[in-house]
Amino acid sequence: MTGVFCSFVSMQSIWHTILNNQSTSLLVLTIISLVSFLPSLGVFDPSLMEARNFVTAREMIQDGNWLLPTMNGEPRIAKPPLPTWMTAFVMLIIGNSENVFALRLPGVLAGLVLVISMFGLVKAQTKNISLAFITGAIAATSLLILQMSRTGSWDIHCHSWMLAGIASWVFAVNSQKIKFNWLMLSAIFMGLSFMSKGPVSFYALLLPFLIASLATKNIGIKKLSIIQGLAFICVLLLVSAWWPTYVFFNKTEMGMAVVKTEATSWANRHVRPFYFYFHFPVYIGVWAIPFIASLFWKNIKSKFKNSDYTYLLVWIFSALFLLSVIPEKKERYMLPLIIPMAIMVGRIIYYGIKSAEQNSLTRTDRNVYLVHSIAVIIFNLAALGFIYRFGLKELEMPNTVFIAFCTIVLFLNYYIFKSRLRVRNLFVLTVVSQVLIAAIVLPVTPNFAYPNKSFMSLKTINSNKEINSLDWYSIGELNLKHVYALGRTVKTIHIQESNSFPKKLPIAIVSNGPLRNYLTNERMESIKITEVEKVNASRKKENDVLHITIINSQ
Repeated sequence: MTGVFCSFVSMQSIWHTILNNQSTSLLVLTIISLVSFLPSLGVFDPSLMEARNFVTAREMIQDGNWLLPTMNGEPRIAKPPLPTWMTAFVMLIIGNSENVFALRLPGVLAGLVLVISMFGLVKAQTKNISLAFITGAIAATSLLILQMSRTGSWDIHCHSWMLAGIASWVFAVNSQKIKFNWLMLSAIFMGLSFMSKGPVSFYALLLPFLIASLATKNIGIKKLSIIQGLAFICVLLLVSAWWPTYVFFNKTEMGMAVVKTEATSWANRHVRPFYFYFHFPVYIGVWAIPFIASLFWKNIKSKFKNSDYTYLLVWIFSALFLLSVIPEKKERYMLPLIIPMAIMVGRIIYYGIKSAEQNSLTRTDRNVYLVHSIAVIIFNLAALGFIYRFGLKELEMPNTVFIAFCTIVLFLNYYIFKSRLRVRNLFVLTVVSQVLIAAIVLPVTPNFAYPNKSFMSLKTINSNKEINSLDWYSIGELNLKHVYALGRTVKTIHIQESNSFPKKLPIAIVSNGPLRNYLTNERMESIKITEVEKVNASRKKENDVLHITIINSQ
């Protein structure tokens, strides 16, 4: 009994140390984030979006195109280059462009910035370290934030830097006197957001925040002197506008064409109906039950101070509306929506912890936390089934490892259900289970995502000395994922245009079918064709075969 009591006192002490010490809170949030984002970071092949980033970064190093980037030899100025610069620096440090784990580290860094900025924003608004820590931990284990922090994309960068800018702004204005250093830091962070994906986060994250703040709070603009306001604008413009200005004066026509294309693409590409995002609660993952409950909870406003509930509600639904009115829609575009949702759930969990400690949970409160605990348990059991199907059977995972993992998860589930009314323990166990599931499930997920067992990476072609030194071409535009795998620029041949066929031979050509099917008899008579390899280059489709051919003079 004495040992159990000492252990309980020790846990209480650790909990209070984390929640009442800012440095300790930040350290624990960093650990939670890294343990969530890093495991098995390199097990998935690069997506098309990542391949664009990685190819552009590789060509920055190979060709020195740092200010006017290229992608597969063509100008790539549609997006500002900050995330690609970070990827290129990683390539320089590790000495190659093939280590996907390392190339995704900038995304992990951006995810960590987002989590720490979430802590900073809530701390600046509430002066409550406990609430800030809980909110940061919820963000680090939210489904979409976890997913985007593990990819080499632009989205996580632009929204992370914007949230850092918003948090710095609140630090600057939430005092009797403007903190000028924080104001300048806010301008720098917002500029970095623009340098990551242009005005996207200004629209999707900053604008909803401003709408909510203006509707319910004083965001401090009136406190700014004219000099402070001008200094903020100048620093913001200096950080964000120098690269577009450089592009404009060096590639004027191309820059204007890109602006026109990007503006029209919001209306023409990936068009989805207005209600496409209405399932948005799913993307906060295991925290969906407390969030959904917050929208319908009786007397919910009594659990929030002042107008906090209205402020968060306006922020969430103004963001949802602004995202929904844009015809172009993708699920990853919901990332800025997860930020106010995580803050809302943080308030709900914090309220539950305080109410449970005071033994003042209502019947509705108990039901919400009960349903949440059951949802977490079901999620954990589903993860066990997934690991059994795609880990134990397909990866031949040792039975002892699987049994050990099952034992841990079942113990977690037992204590989660037992702690359904001890909200502090329920919160901790939810975070622990999500981190554990992420660490164990992700390594076996490729067995589910990549069913093609005959897959062969195009990287293997690089070992063929016969074609390694040749210029490469493709019949029609080659998927950027294949360009990244090949590790070289692949120029496009348009069969309909006779002048697009290269005159200098020999060359290597990639095509989706036998090369003879694409060439005229006249062309065939003037060249010699040698088929070198047929590569099943898709992890998902067995019939996606690429033909590698050498063309030489007759």
